[in-house]
Amino acid sequence: MFVAKKSLFQIPLFGQALRRMGSVPLDRDSLKQAIKTLDQAAARVKAGASMIIFPEGTRVPTPELTPFKKGVFIMASKAGQPIVPVSISGTRFIQPRGALQVRPGPVRVVISAPIHPQEYRRKEDLMAAVYQAISANYDPDYPYGPDRDPA
Repeated sequence: MFVAKKSLFQIPLFGQALRRMGSVPLDRDSLKQAIKTLDQAAARVKAGASMIIFPEGTRVPTPELTPFKKGVFIMASKAGQPIVPVSISGTRFIQPRGALQVRPGPVRVVISAPIHPQEYRRKEDLMAAVYQAISANYDPDYPYGPDRDPA
């Protein structure tokens, strides 16, 4: 299941699929509602569900990783379950932000060792550890190299 922005649940078929998977809609316009949603997600994770969360919060127009949102790390700490950092490279060439068309192309996925939230006293340290694990295996130019963009 995913934590996904609320507007994605309004897309025909896609929104239904998210709901059927048990995904959680996050209202980014309401801090109070967002906290409630993340608490619900934490309860599901604590009960044994796996949750996929993109900690940057959105697809960004630049190839570099951007700072992570702190809410998901608060949720992970509440759930008390390990975070498994996953680095995904190459997707920006397959479906650039704003594009509806999906192009064929290679994607590299690297799964890092789990990080246990209880080993960190501060959420900022947990965030830094996850950021480091993801960035160590993320290649913004994969598979084309820094001087060649296929677009």
